[in-house]
Amino acid sequence: MKTRILSVLFIAFFSFSLTQGVNNDCETYYPIEKGMKWTYEEFNKKGKLTGTTKTFIKEVNTLTSKTEYVIEVSSIPAKPKKNEDTFKQDLTYYCENGKLSFDMKSFVPQESLESIEGQNFEVDQSNISIPKNLKTGDQLDDGFVSITMNGFKIITVNITDRTVEKMESVTTKAGTFNCALITYKSSAKIAFMTLKTTSKQWFSDKVGIVKSESYDKKGKLMSSQKLIQYSK
Repeated sequence: MKTRILSVLFIAFFSFSLTQGVNNDCETYYPIEKGMKWTYEEFNKKGKLTGTTKTFIKEVNTLTSKTEYVIEVSSIPAKPKKNEDTFKQDLTYYCENGKLSFDMKSFVPQESLESIEGQNFEVDQSNISIPKNLKTGDQLDDGFVSITMNGFKIITVNITDRTVEKMESVTTKAGTFNCALITYKSSAKIAFMTLKTTSKQWFSDKVGIVKSESYDKKGKLMSSQKLIQYSK
C-alpha cells in the first residue's frame, strides 16, 4: 500500500509541475481552474484493475504576492482490505512571478508529517517544462526536488532522460486525444523507501496525462493508468 501511495503522489506531483514556460502566468498542460477533476483507472502488470485515482483542484487562492493552488489527490483500491480507508491528501503549489513552486511538506504522507512537525526543512528544486510545439525527437529538461530535515535528505525525486518519442492518437473511456508520447526515467526516495522506474506518458494539451505506463529496471511493465473522465 505504501508503494502505491508513493506512486500516486509522485504522478500527481509530476503532472502539475509541468510548466509550458511561454508566459508569466504559470500556464501548464493542465488547465488549473478551481473545480477541475480528473479520474484514472489503475492497472497492475497483468492488466487487472487495482484501483481508481481522482485529482481535484480544490482551491485557487490569491495571496499577497502569489497564487496558491490546492490539489486534492485520492485513491480507492479496487478491492479494499479490511479496515483499509480511502487514501486522500492535499498537494499545494504556488505561482509567483511566472514561476511554479511546490510545497514539499504536502508530498509527505500525513502520518509521517505529524511525526516530524516542527523540524527544520529546506527544499531544493528545479521545475520541468513542456515546450508549446513538441515534435518527435525533442530532448526535454531534467528536474528534481529534494527536501532536507535538520541536515539530512529525507525526500529526493529525480526525473531524467525525458524524450518525445512520437505523436499519436490515444483512445480511452474519456475519449480520443491527440497526444505526445514522452518517456523518462525517475527515482523517488522517501526515507528508506526507493522507487525507480522508466515511464511512458501520453500528454494532450489542455487535458494533461491521458495514459501512463511504468516499467521496472528490467523493462517489465509494473502498472498503468488510463483517463476515464475529466471536467472541461
